[in-house]
Amino acid sequence: MRLSIKTLIHEAKPAARRRRLAERVSRNAFARLLDGTPPPVGEVTATTRGPAGQVAGALDKLVERGYAVVEDDRVVGMRGLTVRPTRNTLTMNGHELHTWCAYDLVGITAALAADATINTSCGHCDKPIEVDIRKGEPIGHEAVVGWLPCRTGGRVIDEFCPFAHLFCEEQHLTAWREGMGDIDGEVGDLRQLAEQGRRDWADVARKR
Repeated sequence: MRLSIKTLIHEAKPAARRRRLAERVSRNAFARLLDGTPPPVGEVTATTRGPAGQVAGALDKLVERGYAVVEDDRVVGMRGLTVRPTRNTLTMNGHELHTWCAYDLVGITAALAADATINTSCGHCDKPIEVDIRKGEPIGHEAVVGWLPCRTGGRVIDEFCPFAHLFCEEQHLTAWREGMGDIDGEVGDLRQLAEQGRRDWADVARKR
């Protein structure tokens, strides 16, 4: 049986509302994390526009899908940004922040059009990689490339982030891929990663 246009629109509306609510929750928590503060769950739900029960459910869904991390009743990670130390460091507006993966460093600063310095290490040889970002654009480091693994619908923090590295040169990316069994994904230079990041973080980069 073919569904009518009215039926399709009716069924799409709840999904659109849930998506917008998840975006508001993400922006709210993300903004606090940018200040280096892990907000209490109660604060996030109380200050996010929408029915309290639905807001809490949206946060739970973000955690379930690996877009958020809650510890001790605080949001300590959201959309790649975290207050927990990692190998990926972002210095911006006087705050030292961390991200789940190297791609997050580039993508977040690009979406925010921020001035920042990012630090990580080559996914193959562990050589330190430091890149200055000006108004969201990486400066120099033409040899550095990044790897964006394919997303299969699992938890982002588990299936994507552990493999989204930067590499000091493309030959090291090739060697790493061979060691990993040539996993599926895409290669991008820093400017390409920044452009992709502007799309991936466009919703949380907007004002609340």
